[in-house]
Amino acid sequence: TYKSFIISAVEKSTVDVLMAEEQLIEASGIFNHLVIELQEALKNIGSDINEDLGRNFASLSQAINLMMAVFAVAVFGAFVSSFYLSKTLTRDLNLLIGSIDDISHGKKDVSIPEVSSGEELIALARGLEVFQKTLKKVDEQRWSMQENNKLLKLEIEERERTESDLLETRARFQYALDHNPTII
Repeated sequence: TYKSFIISAVEKSTVDVLMAEEQLIEASGIFNHLVIELQEALKNIGSDINEDLGRNFASLSQAINLMMAVFAVAVFGAFVSSFYLSKTLTRDLNLLIGSIDDISHGKKDVSIPEVSSGEELIALARGLEVFQKTLKKVDEQRWSMQENNKLLKLEIEERERTESDLLETRARFQYALDHNPTII
């Protein structure tokens, strides 16, 4: 390892300067190799993050578009039906519309009213319940993706700090070698 080559070079410097210099050169090569591997790993992580985000955002966008289309069709059907139905159906329909409105304004824990008239309204109430559950899942997935993204960014920052520390240590060591040859 890099550390063992440095220690070996310091120990050998008291015996043989040429051998110590060879050890330091070999340690420098190992350090350079470590830096290159770290850079490649960071590049791969960045690429993986971009791919994951692209896939997740595309899937999320498609799901939202589909849910919005289903929602629009359901609302349109509800309004058309209200013109032809009796007062009982209109009352049930108005209850459902109130729930849809609440959901569209961001309320996630709206209780869906039970309707007692018309198969179409009962089906609409069930569809609204499914839509509400799906919307909650989408919000949970969005939150999870944001948390994962934060964790990945923290990991990248940590790796960048480690790389910076390694480069700084190398520079200090090289400076000490260049300006104080008696260390060897």
